[in-house]
Amino acid sequence: MYYIMKMDNNTNITLISFLRNLADSLETNQLSKKQNLRIGEFFMAYQFQEAAHKDEKQFEENEEDEFEDLEFDINELIKFLSLGWYVYCVILKGKTL
Repeated sequence: MYYIMKMDNNTNITLISFLRNLADSLETNQLSKKQNLRIGEFFMAYQFQEAAHKDEKQFEENEEDEFEDLEFDINELIKFLSLGWYVYCVILKGKTL
């Protein structure tokens, strides 16, 4: 489900100010571990959405037949799930294996 939000100039100014302050706080280590974790989660979600949107555009440009020919083997699925687990359980919580 996609939400479209029309952003006016005041909203943009507020967002710009927030993001600048957030970047300054990150650079000066003024945030708690929990705040850093939430920022990391936001960053990953944003990156994922950008990649998904890009893939969606490419998909729409390609013919449907090409999509049906894609095949994924079990090893690729395992790698994908393992990487997601590693990022969520290890990297985001600042742990190491």
